[in-house]
Amino acid sequence: MKYAKVIKIFAFVSALALLLIPAACTTGSNTQTTTTGPAVQGPVISITSPSFNFDPAHPGERPVIAGPTSITITVDVSGFNLVPEGQTGQAPYGHIIYYRDVVPLISTGQPALTDPGTYVSTIAKSHTWQNVPTGPHIFYVMLVNSDNTPLSVPAFDNVMVIVEGAPVSIGQPTSAPGADLAIITPTFDFDPAHPGERPVVNGPDITIGVQVTGFNLVQAGQTGQAPYGHLVYYLDAIPPTTVGQSALTSAGTFVSTTSLTNTWKNISQGPHVFWVQLVNTDNTPLTPAIMVNITLIVINP
Repeated sequence: MKYAKVIKIFAFVSALALLLIPAACTTGSNTQTTTTGPAVQGPVISITSPSFNFDPAHPGERPVIAGPTSITITVDVSGFNLVPEGQTGQAPYGHIIYYRDVVPLISTGQPALTDPGTYVSTIAKSHTWQNVPTGPHIFYVMLVNSDNTPLSVPAFDNVMVIVEGAPVSIGQPTSAPGADLAIITPTFDFDPAHPGERPVVNGPDITIGVQVTGFNLVQAGQTGQAPYGHLVYYLDAIPPTTVGQSALTSAGTFVSTTSLTNTWKNISQGPHVFWVQLVNTDNTPLTPAIMVNITLIVINP
């Protein structure tokens, strides 16, 4: 299995439209949805670099770049004309916003700009983030209108990158050889022939299910047969990975457990990033860290 799952999100209809057609978008229970709804025609943006080709025969591989370093995000855009912010062009037109370590703001008619330093608005099909520190990072790109508001059919993509100090090992983890972690619920089978399919799930309660191999799960503070430890589930919070320091985030954004599933209650509508990390019994990260993430678009039927 992959060390980190990079979810490609091409486009999705607005929350209001989804609320009007929930039956067409999802099937099954409100926390176990595995279908993506009808494909949406419209502009598409996808990240072409960095990209990672993981070998399923080598668990433990992960999207690592040596650092601290600069990271360049390169994209491909189709069905959309790029013009400078505030200008007009042949419809559909607008520009690109690059985001670092934040989830794009998607609210009809409202600017999609986040805190200063977390985004760049441009027509360039690549952007370099300077001096990216060690640890996991998530980079988003989104197409927006000339006034920085989301498209009526928002289109965005993301990639996770782990920056590690040299030397970098891209094979088996060292503190838990052979350990692997994968998100198995919810799952999505996207058809490349239908751009616009999207990872939509019914809320407000969202269940994340994982598979753990080569690692023994024990309660926090307890011991077991090495390698051992437990899981930490995160909601919209990037997992800390500093060696020897706690991997826990602020209250309400994490759950520490040995359970292979965790249900997040009363999740608001819109895109959310769910992370899961294997940690030691004292809540410190493994060396190197082992984590996965998935971006979901939550609707409330």
